[in-house]
Amino acid sequence: MVKSQICIKFPGEDALLSWLKPDYQEVIALAAKMSDRLGHNVVGTEHLLLGLILQQTSIAAQALKSVGVTLEKTLTEVEKITNLNTNHRNFESSFTPNAKEVIAKTLVFYRDINKSLDQFIGSESILLAILGKQEIIVQPTNYTNYTAVKILQNLEINFLELTTQILQLYMKEPDSDENSSAI
Repeated sequence: MVKSQICIKFPGEDALLSWLKPDYQEVIALAAKMSDRLGHNVVGTEHLLLGLILQQTSIAAQALKSVGVTLEKTLTEVEKITNLNTNHRNFESSFTPNAKEVIAKTLVFYRDINKSLDQFIGSESILLAILGKQEIIVQPTNYTNYTAVKILQNLEINFLELTTQILQLYMKEPDSDENSSAI
């Protein structure tokens, strides 16, 4: 499978895929492209972070920008942590276990909590899952093992400020449809 054509597949979850906002799907595609560009064999949380930054118009991208996260700074940090995923050829998918866990958290959050609210899953859910902000609802995880978290820590990003920015931007975003909103 070519990573730039990654399809998010979780057994029995096909119905959830229709609830992904275009920005969510674009982040996954951009993450795969960055992984390819960097010569990595799999998509890790660092690539998801890069995809979030590259998407530019989403709540997640705006929040990252507002706290000073740039593509250049993030790429520098990714390069400092080089070869983390380049030798991982034993994975059963094109995602590292941590990246797959982040994506799974966003899908489980939708399935278990928000399905009845008719909400779509936006890319901000990926960033919140990386930051560990959905742990109250989803199974707790040691999210500090995520490469993306280490990069944000190296950039001295205040996670509380970033989360606040996400929530503020989310509250300001007009619904694209009367019956739906991003989560």
